[in-house]
Amino acid sequence: MQFSWACFWGTLLAGLTSVTVSLIATIKYNRWAELRRLRMDCFRQLCRYSASDEEYFRAFNEVPTLFHDRPKVLLAHKHVTESGKLFGKEMGDFFVAIASEMEMNSGDRRQMLGRFTRKG
Repeated sequence: MQFSWACFWGTLLAGLTSVTVSLIATIKYNRWAELRRLRMDCFRQLCRYSASDEEYFRAFNEVPTLFHDRPKVLLAHKHVTESGKLFGKEMGDFFVAIASEMEMNSGDRRQMLGRFTRKG
């Protein structure tokens, strides 16, 4: 049996390519999963605390950083900050925008808007 350098280099190149691709895929997935986890934690805090609570404002102020690549959420966030209202249509739309971007649309719009709109 004769040693073939072409076979050796081909095997080495295939092995290195496989390791590189799997490393890149793992890193990208971990970044995606971590960002999703941070977004979920932020959304959870927005749902857990009252709109007048300090913890709510911490989560609200994290939104532009965590959702930097989601123009719909950023626009809704901008409308809330420009209106300066803790309750109302703008805050409800903001909440709905985050829920839809996170693909958490299990509740109907009226139910989600009810959390941040005052009656009467």
